[in-house]
Amino acid sequence: MTTSDKLKELSFRCFGVPHIQMCYSEAKGRYVVTREDLKAGTLVCFSKPYTAVVYGLYIARVCHHCWKFTIPDEVFTIRCGECEQVYYCSEECQKQKSAEHVKSCQFLKKLKSELYSQEVKSRIKHVIEVMIKKHSEEERKIKKDGDQDKVDSNQDEMTFSDVNLIYSPRIHLPAFTLGMYRTIQKGLAKILPKELTITADEFLDLICKLDCNQFGLWTPDDDLLGVALHPKACFFNHSCLPNIAKYWDGINLVFKTLYPIPKDSELCISYISANQPVRTRDVELRANYFFNCRCLRCYHKHGVHKYPIKAYDQFYELVQCPKGSGIMCILETLPSGEERRRCNTCGFERVSESVPSLEDFL
Repeated sequence: MTTSDKLKELSFRCFGVPHIQMCYSEAKGRYVVTREDLKAGTLVCFSKPYTAVVYGLYIARVCHHCWKFTIPDEVFTIRCGECEQVYYCSEECQKQKSAEHVKSCQFLKKLKSELYSQEVKSRIKHVIEVMIKKHSEEERKIKKDGDQDKVDSNQDEMTFSDVNLIYSPRIHLPAFTLGMYRTIQKGLAKILPKELTITADEFLDLICKLDCNQFGLWTPDDDLLGVALHPKACFFNHSCLPNIAKYWDGINLVFKTLYPIPKDSELCISYISANQPVRTRDVELRANYFFNCRCLRCYHKHGVHKYPIKAYDQFYELVQCPKGSGIMCILETLPSGEERRRCNTCGFERVSESVPSLEDFL
């Protein structure tokens, strides 16, 4: 299979339609484009997580199946009696999750007694979940009749081979971070059996991918409840002038267009809160994602860019949340032509005039 064919196959599994396509270049790596004009509010991607973990401080506040969470000072009472590390909002959620949880229960029980910080334990938990998922896929390969090299999958399911395609910022990491990762690796060696372990090189590559590409689930009060790895979503590049945005549907991610997008445009999300000043954004992106942004709001080159940065800032204000750090995602277009939007961070809603395409605004 050629590289072009592989990208087409991956594109269809990620997005399910022929006009949303994965591309590749030396400068950008993998990126996503649309080959058709897209209306505002168009569904681009629905992503189920490959893995997800709740942070230790909040294990009793989050249902480990549906990811429903409580208000502060309230907790769920249904939990796994064996490891005491997994809670549920209902007996039905516990039943739905039980077959999956039994694979990690013994390891979580061991981890509970280890004297690591909650931050380190959360990272260990995530690597454990990935290793268990990888091992399950390998077992399915062995049991599958016929083609031994193919894992049963469908459009909604990503595999460890897709995780391997995600960018790893390993070469940029400071010594302090690498030291913490070695501590995590030692912790894993105490917990995981031989069949679930990987080499030190593979481990560093994996944990770098997790830390740089996982998506955080935040409450309106800015509590980070946990993280999820969504391989589909990792193929979108960053822009401080995004044309698509995500919102959570339980533990799933939904990506929709923010305004009309012409064909052959790259589809970009914002990795950070784009409501911040350019210098603040630049520092955050370099510290956490190891690149300098060159989008229309961050970089202006005379003779190349027709409009000043201020014009693009003014356009972004049409979709930024006036109450906080989020983006106003479209819920529906009303008969009047106005749009009802909701912030993907704080939940603030408003009805306003429809947002034009960037080209029409300029």
